[in-house]
Formats: sequence, C-alpha cells, structure tokens
Amino acid sequence: MKCLYTSSRSISVLLDPDGDYYARAARELFLNGKAVGSEKRSVASLFDLWPATEYKLESFVDGKREDTLCFTTKAETCTFNVRSFGAAGDGEKEDTGALQAAILCCPAG
Repeated sequence: MKCLYTSSRSISVLLDPDGDYYARAARELFLNGKAVGSEKRSVASLFDLWPATEYKLESFVDGKREDTLCFTTKAETCTFNVRSFGAAGDGEKEDTGALQAAILCCPAG
C-alpha cells in the first residue's frame, strides 16, 4: 500500500500496484481498527478525516492482513463556510463571487 496524496481531511492510496483499474482481489479496509468498507479498485480514497491526526490504515485479503500504512493528515489553518460569504449552494444562484471572497480571506497555507 502506497500513499498517493494526503490532505487535511482525506487520503488516496494505491492498494494494488499490479492491478489496472481493478485490484486483483477485493480488500477489506480498516482505519484505526474500525472497518471502513471493501474496495475492489486499485486506488482508494478515504474522506471525512480529522486534520493533523495520526491514522493506521490496514488492508485485508481473504481475512489475512496484507498491508499497513501509518499516516498523519495535514494541519488545517482554517475552515470557512461559504454561506457566510453569501453563497446559496442551491445550484441556481451564481456563487462565484462568494467562493472567491472566501478564498481571498484564507491565510497563507
């Protein structure tokens, strides 16, 4: 298992470097000992993680641990709710200005 990308709230991992789009075998994934699902693709992404947090990701094939990856999510400098900047998020109103305003208020990093 190889980490492809880690953000403050997600990770993408390569589960099977010899698989094309699909892995050669389905993997059961566990994050910090808790089952997070089965993955048949060679690359998997996990979301809704906490910033600046250590995690242990394990993959199992046919009940046997295949691989373990320990990682830490990146720190997050801030979080904005774009609705506070006037975004409606309804798919009808133009929210570009509100999104741009929120981006411009972000600190470096």
